[in-house]
Formats: sequence, C-alpha cells, structure tokens
Amino acid sequence: MNKPKIKISYKAYDKLMEFIKERHEINCIKVEASTKGCGPKVNFYFDHVNEDKITDYVDKLPLVYGKDISKDYKTIIIVYRKNSFSVKAERYSDDLQGILEGKTKGCGGKCGKHS
Repeated sequence: MNKPKIKISYKAYDKLMEFIKERHEINCIKVEASTKGCGPKVNFYFDHVNEDKITDYVDKLPLVYGKDISKDYKTIIIVYRKNSFSVKAERYSDDLQGILEGKTKGCGGKCGKHS
C-alpha cells in the first residue's frame, strides 16, 4: 500500500496538537477524500479512535486515513493562515482510476478548470 506524504506547517501542527490536548474526546486527525467538486480534494476532521486504528503520525500528531487516501494521494499539505486551516492535495495521477471517480459528483464543467 502506498503511503501519502503528509506535510503540516509548524503553525498548523501547533494548533492541531493544542486542540487535541485540550479536548479529551478527540485523539487524532481523520483525513478523508472529498466527493464533491472536481480536482483532488481532501478534508480533515477531529476524531477519536482506538490506538490500533491510527494509520500514521506526523511527529506526535496521530492521523487516520483509509485506503482511498493511500491509493490515490501522493501528497497532502495542511497549513494554518489567517485563523483558518487550508488543505492541498496532489494525486498520483490526474487520470487515476481510483475510488473517487465513481463517487465524485463533479462540477459539471462550471469550475473554469475544463476547456
């Protein structure tokens, strides 16, 4: 199984770790593929899972993601700017026949990326 390279800015890392330490009901960041829109998109959520379900760590930050992320995504970058998190994702291939293609609703060509 492929393992995506997950990069987190120092500020994003500090904010995520602070949030997890302050709230006992969460213990990890869950990364999931988005099925809305076009282009490679992922979302992340705060979650609580058993320790054996933790997929990866960035330093001490525990992450959980499924086979769809491992299969389709090469790089995921999380940054924190202007009191908000942003996520950028890069797939292994734009024409990848992965799990997302069957589930993506798409934009209907209205996003401006299709010519």
